[in-house]
Amino acid sequence: MRLTKREGEVLQGLAQGLCYKNIGRSLGIAPKTVQTHVASLYRRMNVINAAHAVAVAAKHGLIERKDS
Repeated sequence: MRLTKREGEVLQGLAQGLCYKNIGRSLGIAPKTVQTHVASLYRRMNVINAAHAVAVAAKHGLIERKDS
């Protein structure tokens, strides 16, 4: 499964539990643009929500694990 660079960045934000507003702020894009990227990656990953997307991404090694 291949994601665009921006989709990967948005997915990483979702994995960190960030809301669209905070993901957008960290990437310098509008929350509506984040929403568009999320919709795109949900279609591409064939998932229905953020939890499912993060689980699939972790299984495929698409997100970095951040240990505190």
